[in-house]
Amino acid sequence: ASYFYLNPVSFLLTGVHGQFENVCLYFLLLAVRLAVQPVLDENGHRRAWLWATAAFVLKHLTFFGLVLVVRHLFDRQRALRLLILSVVLFAVSFLPYWRGAGEEIVSNVLGYRSHSAPYGLAALNLRWLGPLFVAALWAYSFILANRRLSTKMLLGSLFFLTFTPGFGPQYLILPIAFGALRPSKAFFIYTFTAGAHLLGSYHNMGIEAFSWISLWAVWLAAAYWWGSEQFKRRAK
Repeated sequence: ASYFYLNPVSFLLTGVHGQFENVCLYFLLLAVRLAVQPVLDENGHRRAWLWATAAFVLKHLTFFGLVLVVRHLFDRQRALRLLILSVVLFAVSFLPYWRGAGEEIVSNVLGYRSHSAPYGLAALNLRWLGPLFVAALWAYSFILANRRLSTKMLLGSLFFLTFTPGFGPQYLILPIAFGALRPSKAFFIYTFTAGAHLLGSYHNMGIEAFSWISLWAVWLAAAYWWGSEQFKRRAK
């Protein structure tokens, strides 16, 4: 637990930046806990899907986690139907506010686009990469079909960080909870690099001594972590 709560990435993004992705990660962890029970009935499947959907409704950047949970529990056709239902629930959650804030919802939520940044594919600033990235997340869930669910969630979050076509500082927290379950050398390298970057970032602590650690260094650490986990022997 200390690997998560005392992790500088988690600590700085929640305590200084004011982000609430931690709540979404909690919901995803509940979904994983339900999904890996030795005896899981239909009600357990639905509850795991509902917790993953709750994470998605709260912050749609956790879509990768929802995809991995439903692909782990259900066959392709049912997984696709449940994903569509999750998207419908996401849309329905805006109905109480639509009359007074419809334009703001369309522009700031439905039309939200991550910033271009000197970070991996985000540096290209190409709009068409967004739909391609969503399709890649779905395809990647098939590649991970035979992995443990906790491993899938870690790899999914790292895939997101490595290949995202846009960037927001809050994205850096996504693999921390799942990495705390599987601490490794790459986990600590990422923690050090991303934590040091946040200390120097003007979006966070703004400490000049750390300002030389760029987003490119963070992307390299994330890509290295993804590669080291992706090609690790499955028995581990």
